[in-house]
Amino acid sequence: MLVFSGPDKALLDRAARMMEADAVAVAWESIEDPKKRKAAKLEYDRLKRDAHDLRTLALRLRRVAKVVASMVASKAAEVPAS
Repeated sequence: MLVFSGPDKALLDRAARMMEADAVAVAWESIEDPKKRKAAKLEYDRLKRDAHDLRTLALRLRRVAKVVASMVASKAAEVPAS
């Protein structure tokens, strides 16, 4: 049985916030050297994309857990033929 709860989503959200903080810390806009600036921009974009992916994963897992829980509840509600 799939078990995914609110604290699991909170952990994924926390990881996403940490990635976004790392992205802001890159400060790619203040870098003057074009090569270093491009590399920093790519790192910034990767971190922002990963944070977005973590949040999306959390939402999808919550939805899947809800569907599985409703399926289990409906099976439990069925009365077997005797």
